[in-house]
Amino acid sequence: MVVEVIEKRECMANQLLMRGHATVQEMLTASFGDWPPKGLDINPDALKKEPVKLIVFVNAKLNGQATSTTKEEREISINQNSLIKQKIVHSTLGHEAIHIMQGDTAHRKERSFLQKLAYNMFTDGEQQPLSNRVMEELTTEKKTGGGLCSEFQKVMKKTGDYWGEYKHIQYLRSGIEVQARIHQIIIEGYPRWGKVPATQDEFYAAMKNAGLNLPPEIEKRLENLPANSSAHSFLKCEKGQCHKVSEINEVTASFPEKGKQVLWNKVMPALYADLITMYGDKQGGQKMGFDTKIQADVAKTVKTTLTAKQTTPSLS
Repeated sequence: MVVEVIEKRECMANQLLMRGHATVQEMLTASFGDWPPKGLDINPDALKKEPVKLIVFVNAKLNGQATSTTKEEREISINQNSLIKQKIVHSTLGHEAIHIMQGDTAHRKERSFLQKLAYNMFTDGEQQPLSNRVMEELTTEKKTGGGLCSEFQKVMKKTGDYWGEYKHIQYLRSGIEVQARIHQIIIEGYPRWGKVPATQDEFYAAMKNAGLNLPPEIEKRLENLPANSSAHSFLKCEKGQCHKVSEINEVTASFPEKGKQVLWNKVMPALYADLITMYGDKQGGQKMGFDTKIQADVAKTVKTTLTAKQTTPSLS
């Protein structure tokens, strides 16, 4: 069953590349195999209808690339030949489609004349996606938990290319890259789970099933789930094999302990809430436990967890 879904999605993605253009919804359909995905309440009018230009290119060092989230252009380049054998054309195309959506909901967001005037005056015309702003709430607190932990830096130094490793981990730790990889992990698990996670418990259970390393307090939370929790269905599935899990585990390992707590207590759920909201689920934030604006909620947690002298991280 899972193999058949993968083959179907690969076929859909390759057909889109051959055509040379696709809407965001068509690329998301190739990601999941159908649209809308089960488990979410999708507004069919949430996604931009204008097609994105698709370009096939050959570059042994790069699988895919989307135009910057702060540019007007909407283009995706895919190294198709290197991805076909791995059967991850649909996954890579999905990753780049998320970058297009990040720009569509920030810099390229539809605005009235007055809103455009204010936007250009106060943001220099380059609004960062919410995912970047959320992640930066954590990573800018370098001295109190948002920087690189000493153990991780020791491993980096042993490679003999510290600055190369430093640039690599900073790239992986950007909000847009973490969020795009969450999408890839979600679509890899979707055929097994039969639905998309729609609550914090389901999200944590899905990430555990996918093979991500979770902090002890979240592992304990999953062990103590109520008997009737819908999250159990994710934990009972066959384990995942997404090729992007190791990179998210690397991001987690790069933070000191307090940083790991905030990353998984607030930042990762926030990035996922924003992701399913971009899909078109207007209640995505509320479903994931965010009653206020997502960035403000994360900023509050960062302040109370990383800067307080005594902290008791909350998983609520």
